[in-house]
Amino acid sequence: MDSKIMILATLVTAALVSQNAQASELIVNGGFEASSNNFTTPPGWTNVGHTDGVLQYATTAPNITPYQGLNFYSLDGAGDNGVFIANDGITQSVATVIGASYQLNFGLSGENGPGGITTLAVTIGSQTTDLTITSDNSGFFDKPFALTTINYVATSANTAISFIEIASNDGGNNDALIDGVSFQGPSVTSAVPEPSTWAMMILGFVGIGAMTFRGRKAAALAA
Repeated sequence: MDSKIMILATLVTAALVSQNAQASELIVNGGFEASSNNFTTPPGWTNVGHTDGVLQYATTAPNITPYQGLNFYSLDGAGDNGVFIANDGITQSVATVIGASYQLNFGLSGENGPGGITTLAVTIGSQTTDLTITSDNSGFFDKPFALTTINYVATSANTAISFIEIASNDGGNNDALIDGVSFQGPSVTSAVPEPSTWAMMILGFVGIGAMTFRGRKAAALAA
């Protein structure tokens, strides 16, 4: 194939590929699998308030279906002796692109003590979402994890993601449980090419067709 045709074909391919770029995972140790200690800060994270570690499904919550892997994180956990302390939690900072869209996903449950109501503040940069975790009275550690999704548009080149307990009505019998924390972005570009991409593709195909026609015509004349 003529080198010019190859270049045009490469440009068209690049235009298509750019439309389907996948978002990147930015959270480190979002499943808390890099640690199994109840009292040591999980790698990749920073404790806010008391130092709490991870708990294991098999020994602590055998009745819950693991949201991800074998470990999960309990806010106001072992480091607090299970007692609620306001503004205790965990945080991690990631690099972001200002103006780009991101999505936070995580599994959320609670220790599920009878009648317990806990408020968890999830902060992404300058955006805070308060989540209410209410016991379903089925028993301690019996409430299934549920997916929680929060969308965010970055306002800084560095974004802190925090999970902080801010209120409880029962002193710590329904502390928030989180697992499978994922923060991805920038968002996946639409698979439908934008007008500028269509224009590039059409010009590319026209160019390839013209070069191919001229090549065949020149070959025919030479013959």
